[in-house]
Parts: sequence; C-alpha cells; structure tokens
Amino acid sequence: MKLLSLNRLITSVACLMAMPLALAQGAYPIKPISIVLPAAAGMGADVVARVIAEKMSRQLGQSVLIDNRPGAGGLIAANHVLAAAPDGYTLLLNASTFAIQAGLPGKITYSIQRDFAQIGGMAIFPQLLVASPKTDVASFADFILRSKKETINTGSAGIGSTSHFTMEMFKAITGVKINHVPYKGTSDMQLGLMSGDVAIGFDSLAASVPRLGPGQLKPVAVATNQRVPMLPSVPTLLELGYPAMISSSWTGLSAPAKTPVAILDRLNVELRKAVAEPDVKARIESLGAVPLDQTREQFSAFLDSELEKWARVIRESGVKMQ
Repeated sequence: MKLLSLNRLITSVACLMAMPLALAQGAYPIKPISIVLPAAAGMGADVVARVIAEKMSRQLGQSVLIDNRPGAGGLIAANHVLAAAPDGYTLLLNASTFAIQAGLPGKITYSIQRDFAQIGGMAIFPQLLVASPKTDVASFADFILRSKKETINTGSAGIGSTSHFTMEMFKAITGVKINHVPYKGTSDMQLGLMSGDVAIGFDSLAASVPRLGPGQLKPVAVATNQRVPMLPSVPTLLELGYPAMISSSWTGLSAPAKTPVAILDRLNVELRKAVAEPDVKARIESLGAVPLDQTREQFSAFLDSELEKWARVIRESGVKMQ
C-alpha cells in the first residue's frame, strides 16, 4: 500500500510540474508577439508586415508588434531574435537580404536555415530596372546600345543588397559595361538617379512606384516572368530575351530554431489566413508586390532555392566584398 501511495504521489507531482508547460503551449499566445524587421519604418517590407500583423493580432487575440532594427545587412535583427527565447513571442521578418548575406564570405555567423525555423512567406517584391530622368536612356534597347559604347554608372541600395546583385546577375548575363555606385539604402539611390549621378539601376517595384512619372524615374524593364498589372506597358526581361533574369526581394516569417512545432504550425495557419484576406491582398498588390501563400515546408524549400541562387550569382560575379 505504501508503495502504491508513493507511486501515486510521484505521478501527481510529475503532472503538476508538466501542467504549466502544457497550459502555456495550449494557451499560446498569452502575451504580445514581436516581429523584428531588418528594415526601416515606411519601407515596402515594413508596410506589408504591419498590415499582416494587424490582421494576426485580431485572429490571435494578442497584439502583434513591429520592432524595426535595420542595419548591418540584417545582422542586428537576426542576432536579436537568436538571443530571444524560442517560445514564439519574438519572430524574425525573413527577407531576401538574408539569402544574399549567407553567400558572402565572413559576413554572418549564423545559418538562416539551421538557426531559424521557417513559418511562411508574406510577399514577393519584383525588381524593376529604372533610368534617371537626366539620361537619354528611355528604353531597354537604349540601355544596351549605350552600354556597348561606354561604361554606365549604375546605382544600388548598397553593397550586398538585392539591387546590387540583381545588377551583377544582369551584367553577367548581358555583358553590359557598368560602374557600380553603392548607396546607403533605396532612398539615397533614388536621389542619385533623380540627380543624374547614376544613369540606371535595379530597385524593388514597391519602392520605385512613388517616383515613377513625368520628370521622374523611367521604368525600363521588370525582372519577372510576366508583366506586372500596374505597369502593363513595361516589358519583362524574359520577353526581351533574358529568361534567366528573374529577381525579386521577398519577405517571410521565421522563429528561433527550437520553437515548438505546435506554435510554428499555429503561426503558419494564422499567417496564411491573414495574407488571404481580400483587403490584405489588395494592399500588398497596391505596392506592386505579390502575396505569398505557403506551408512551412514550401517556404523552407523556397528559401533553399534563394540561398542557392544568390550564392551562385555572388560566386560568378567575382565581386570582392570589403
């Protein structure tokens, strides 16, 4: 009898010890969730994240907050999330920046796949080739013709940015002569284009749209496999004869690697539900972006393909990072 009572006591204590963990997992979320962004407020990725976060807040019954931590090619944001508890309350806005940085020797000390668990995609932002209003380049044919005669100054949002390596990929495929001028972000690059300091450059469609029009940036081509609805007269690089020239920025959601699977699955369900809402889809598309609806496995496979693509582009470009 004493042995039976002791076994019951041990079982009861074990159940009591396990109860807080079970309740915490079952009740998730019980406090606000933070999405850490490697981008500044007001950028396309920030706008999309805020729209989705607002929807997820309502669905989850808890605030989903945006924490902007730009700088160092995403390193600041990534390290902040890696230092957080893997409990589903501190998430990372994964982005194409991380896939590119992974291919640059010595740039990062973590693995975006090994050290993070993938939740799902948010949106894709096509890359747009835009020309300065101060240049006589008015079309893709003009650009190619001029590049055969002289070296053209091209701008980017910075060394290691998507716009930088999209141009490097374009250079390798087309053989154009360019002189890369890196800026400290998209806004500075656009100012360089507007002033005529650089003649042409790649930028995300979302960031470029507000500056398109008479006397402003001139859209030359999009790096997509089909024309974008908001710029129906702008050709794709695919139809111009460069099928390999598909490039975009993108965003998704990730968490520290040891986050419980049940929480990751719940977040994937809520993320996909938010992205599917008509008003969210309309807002994303109004930015020139494409909403993503992916399972955790699909987003992870997409990330793998992006890591492979940009590692190849970086390797073949021969660019030496300072």
